[in-house]
Amino acid sequence: MSAARERIEELGDPVFIAAEAREQAATDEPVYSALGSRAYMIVTVFAIALGGVLLPFVGWVGGIVLMWFSPAWRRWEKWIATLAPLMLGFITAVTIWLLASAGTGTSPNELLGAPVIPAPMLMWNALVVIGVANVGIGVWLLIRGLSRFTTTASAASSR
Repeated sequence: MSAARERIEELGDPVFIAAEAREQAATDEPVYSALGSRAYMIVTVFAIALGGVLLPFVGWVGGIVLMWFSPAWRRWEKWIATLAPLMLGFITAVTIWLLASAGTGTSPNELLGAPVIPAPMLMWNALVVIGVANVGIGVWLLIRGLSRFTTTASAASSR
């Protein structure tokens, strides 16, 4: 019993130690869970970049869902990764449609009934742009996530 008292006196007041530990925990950087692990990031990026090719639409949506659950990326990065490929595909389809109608002498409104470029061709071009954009977004997310992961991991190991 006296050994325990001596040890408590040596360490200091337990209330003070607990308060100091709480203060230090509040200032520490967050530690990534399994959702922020390196393996999870790589699987997520792979699903975003190539999931739409392996499982059309479903693979990409699965990657986007995985990304939104992960703390590895900031909210604005998640919005860019979600919306950029869709916007690029839409802009591509509209641009091709407008360029095709420019040489016919008819207005785009008249082309709605009988387009010069068939809809499958517009969709194919848009899907190719979306696929390339997804690969680019995947690489960008991997760089952003892993750089943040290594920064946090190196800060944690230096303590």
